[in-house]
Parts: sequence; structure tokens; C-alpha cells
Amino acid sequence: MRRTGFAGVLFALVAAGVGCGEGGKIGLPPGFPGDVPLPERAILRDARDLGKRGLNVVFESGEGVGPLADRLGGRLRAAGWTALTEAAVDTAVFSSWRKGERSVALGVSDAGGVTLVGIAVVERPYNPWEEGG
Repeated sequence: MRRTGFAGVLFALVAAGVGCGEGGKIGLPPGFPGDVPLPERAILRDARDLGKRGLNVVFESGEGVGPLADRLGGRLRAAGWTALTEAAVDTAVFSSWRKGERSVALGVSDAGGVTLVGIAVVERPYNPWEEGG
């Protein structure tokens, strides 16, 4: 797999969701694909439907970064996703995946003893120049 600089972008996605959803029940966005694995025994902290830009979810888990990232990556591969990139930095693992025109960005990182899992799903390549972008 290729290492890239997209890790900072995904980390921003994960960090933006920290603390969201406390005090109200959150559910997955409608249409969240069934072939994208979710962490078990984790709390959904944020879920957003960004329209053409995709679906983003953030989970909080007590499981370690490495084992959780490995298991989710293995489940993506088993569901037919192809790994495009992977980057491991300090206490975080970031990866991107493709299946047809769909893509997934996965970030698993330690945030002071809590493991955050950010998943961004785009159903087809986003083009900001399209009408209504």
C-alpha cells in the first residue's frame, strides 16, 4: 500500500466529531452501505449526511487502535473493497478503500485513552464543479 498525506484530512474529520451526540440518540445516516463494516461494542458519537460529499460517522471505542484498525481493514477486504492507501502515524492508522466508484476513508486514532473511529463513505467521486456542488 502507498503512504500518502491524506491522514491529516481524515484526522480532521475524526476530530470534528468528538463530543457530538452526547445527550441525544444518534443513528446511522439513511442509506449507509451495508458492506462498510462498523466497529463492534462502540458508541456512535456523530453521523452526518453531507449530500454529494458523502456520509460520515464517528465512533468511540475502548479497543486498541492497532487491533481495531486491522480488524476493520480485514472486514473491508473481505467485503470486496480494495485498499488504496495506508498511513500509520504515532497512535493512529488511516486508510482509503475503493469498490467500483465508491470510496471509504477510515481513520482509527487514540484520543487520550479513547479510540476514535472515523468512517467517510462517498458513493461516487465528488465533483465540486457539478451543478449544485
